[in-house]
Order: sequence, then C-alpha cells, then structure tokens
Amino acid sequence: MNFKVKEMCYCALMACMMAIFSQIKIDLPGYVPITLQTFMVCLIALIAPCKVAVSACVVYLLMGAIGLPVFAGFQGGMGSLLGYSGGYIFSFPIMVYVISK
Repeated sequence: MNFKVKEMCYCALMACMMAIFSQIKIDLPGYVPITLQTFMVCLIALIAPCKVAVSACVVYLLMGAIGLPVFAGFQGGMGSLLGYSGGYIFSFPIMVYVISK
C-alpha cells in the first residue's frame, strides 16, 4: 500500500485518539471493563477511508503489543493481548473493515 503523508498523519492521529479514549472506562465486577475504545473504533470506521482506518487499528494494536500503555487502564504488552480482553482488541481491525465497507 502506498500512503500519502496526509493519510499517514490521519492514521497516527486516529491511533492516538483510540489510545486516549481507551483510558475512559467503567470497571465492572468481571475482568473486561466498558471503555470508549469501541466507540472510537466505530467512529474511525465511519469517518476514514477503509485502508486508513484498518491501518490505524493495526498501528494501535502494534503499539500495545510492543509494550506502550495504550490499552484500558494504561495496560500494554503481550500479556494484555493474551488476557481476557485480547479477543476484543484483535477484532478491532476486522470490525473497522466490515463497518468501512
């Protein structure tokens, strides 16, 4: 994929917005909190072109995988991805692709 500078900036901005919105959470008695992260995923899918939106979600996933505290509750690393909420996080690029199309 060839990205223009404008698309790369949009991708970075949307990944950062997902990281910010994921910190707004409501803790539940179980293990997975309610966050505004899913709202941001849907919003990104609606306002961005498909390849930019999917790339932003993949960048967000990779940011968390390398250990940056971007997931809910300032969590990061492979432990978060392999934990209880990892399935939700792995489904974000698929969700964005389906909504964008």
